[in-house]
Amino acid sequence: MNSPAGHIWHFIPVYWLHKLTKHGDLIVKCMFQAIHLASVMFVAKISYLYFVCDMSSSTKKLRTHNKAQMVAFVLMANMDDRLLSTMAFNDQIMMLYVLICIYFCINNHPARASAFLALALSIKSGAFLFVPSFLGVIFINYGTFALFKSLNVLFWV
Repeated sequence: MNSPAGHIWHFIPVYWLHKLTKHGDLIVKCMFQAIHLASVMFVAKISYLYFVCDMSSSTKKLRTHNKAQMVAFVLMANMDDRLLSTMAFNDQIMMLYVLICIYFCINNHPARASAFLALALSIKSGAFLFVPSFLGVIFINYGTFALFKSLNVLFWV
């Protein structure tokens, strides 16, 4: 099983930036803003998939887009969240991987979702709280074979 030391691989470029440039802090803050924007993008994609109900009428499609955009706008407008995302913590990276895992699980890619959950587990052990519900969703939606395949990916990635 993977150990929670995946964050080290993400912070090696940060170390080299600090060693090679004078403005390493600014570059790292920009990188973490990009991670925050990617997280907001995946939240918007997940919320769009959540709010999609009936695509036959154009008014429902418009309402679906508006609801999903509102979720993204609320996250983008939160000043405290944006300021927190500029600090170099490994929580943002872990949550990005968990959001990508949820997105792939919704889009019927359980193996990819398991790989991103394994990456999140390698960064921080807090993602273990997500594992029982994730495995339950895999078992209910995709069956026993997909569950064993996902467990195999979780243990060996």
